[in-house]
Amino acid sequence: MGKKHILFFDVDHTLYNPNTKSVPQSSIDALARVKARGDTRLVIATGRAYYMLEVIDAIKPFFDAFITINGQIIFADGTMIHDDPMDETLVQKAKTIFEREALTYGFIGSQTQAVNQKSAYVEAMFEEQNLPYPVEDPAFDMHHDVYQMWAFADTPHLKIIESHFDNRVVVPWLTDGFDIIAPGKDKREGVMRILKHYGVDAHQAVCFGDGANDAAMLEAMPVSVAMGNATKDVKARATHVTDTFCNDGIAKALKKLGYIR
Repeated sequence: MGKKHILFFDVDHTLYNPNTKSVPQSSIDALARVKARGDTRLVIATGRAYYMLEVIDAIKPFFDAFITINGQIIFADGTMIHDDPMDETLVQKAKTIFEREALTYGFIGSQTQAVNQKSAYVEAMFEEQNLPYPVEDPAFDMHHDVYQMWAFADTPHLKIIESHFDNRVVVPWLTDGFDIIAPGKDKREGVMRILKHYGVDAHQAVCFGDGANDAAMLEAMPVSVAMGNATKDVKARATHVTDTFCNDGIAKALKKLGYIR
């Protein structure tokens, strides 16, 4: 049977519950039932690198493709089909501003990530998010390709950072920081690459997400679902809003859209 549909899923606060450090059982069961249909591909679309996806090991076998690092590296059927590191000029600009503002910041590479300086706050954040702890290397960019950067920042610092960049570059977290991505290179672009790769029309696809880095892909799709825990702005970009990730939101949305019964 030809696979005529594609469903795209964000990870954190969409599939993955950081409070329990697990994927809700209702989501696991729902994805298994969609997979059993035989006509639908499942795709991850995440800001995490592939090496950060151990948190969803329970469901990884269900997925055909992975849009990682907000679209900078993409795998389909076990093969890398897209690899696009950040421009070195953007990396250097970000480093200069971060250091001037005395921010703790990090780099995401293809195989590992690094932080410019370790601290108790960095350790706590990575523990809370169940992420592998980064190496300490403020010169990481000198000997690795960088695909994304991030920094901790309160609201005043965030406003300063935003004033220096195109508004597509700075992607705020829900709290305490932000990502730096290349302008115009985001999950939306990754979704479009996957649709083209598999030859599936956008009307046969659905995107699920909750955060600022999901907004572009949700807005671009004819059908999209914002989680109940999403921000008001993200909900406004989607065509549907489901329940929260921890209250069977994925299963409820898949039933409403007719992918499962």
